[in-house]
Amino acid sequence: MAYALRSLSAPGVTPAPAAINRTPAQREPWRIMYQGWLLVTPGGRRIHLTGTERACFACLLDSPKRELSRAAMRGFMTATNLRSVNVAISRLRKKVHDSGERLPLHTVHGMGYVFVGELTTED
Repeated sequence: MAYALRSLSAPGVTPAPAAINRTPAQREPWRIMYQGWLLVTPGGRRIHLTGTERACFACLLDSPKRELSRAAMRGFMTATNLRSVNVAISRLRKKVHDSGERLPLHTVHGMGYVFVGELTTED
């Protein structure tokens, strides 16, 4: 029996943690607090933001649910090239993932990014 169960799972595939697949929390907004230095997830987790991450969210707040080019995001940051924007987004996604959540920031191929969740700000 144990062999049959083991053979059904694909080798090298690890199921996602249950916290990431949470759906009720997705109805709550993502919140930016303390003048942009803190991101609060729908599940209530608090993530401290760096200056670059803060600038990314400033850009996202300025253009809710619209596609943003990397060049437009770079204008909000001190980044000197587009690769810096990609690295900042990658680190931000990892930080949120490590907290047990999934950042609803989607990559738009050939364009940039779009935040598809609800995002609010509280100071």
